[in-house]
Amino acid sequence: MKVKSHLAVGTLVGVGAVGVHDLTRLQVLMLAAVIIGSVIPDIDLTLTGFKYEKFKDRTFLSHRGITHHVLLPIIIAIIGFIFSRPVLVAFALGLGVHIITDMFSPLGVPYGFKYQKRVKIPLYTTGKLSENVFLVFVLFLVFAVFFGKKIIF
Repeated sequence: MKVKSHLAVGTLVGVGAVGVHDLTRLQVLMLAAVIIGSVIPDIDLTLTGFKYEKFKDRTFLSHRGITHHVLLPIIIAIIGFIFSRPVLVAFALGLGVHIITDMFSPLGVPYGFKYQKRVKIPLYTTGKLSENVFLVFVLFLVFAVFFGKKIIF
């Protein structure tokens, strides 16, 4: 998924989780943490030669490696809860949103101890029309869940 798509979903989830009316300083920080968390896993794109590695040669330092592991947001959220750090929990929420949306691409996200063990439910291809259709559907679902609208099919 492209950064703009992750940003859109992260922002909507953040607004739904934190709210937008009469924001306290903590809520503003939490909203920012969700949004940053929803795009930060792709920092690995700037640190790796993703397009030049064969899949079998990729490691956790490759794109969609350790920064996209399904356990990462869970571990960060647990640490946030243990130390009563709601901003850290909000950041973990953003990471989780990013990882879940990437799970629906053909590459998927890692779940095991090897880069090649991945969970994937390929519903879209990054940068293609299918990503935009998927994004609209996800945004609709997030909006419906967080803003109490009934979903009618």
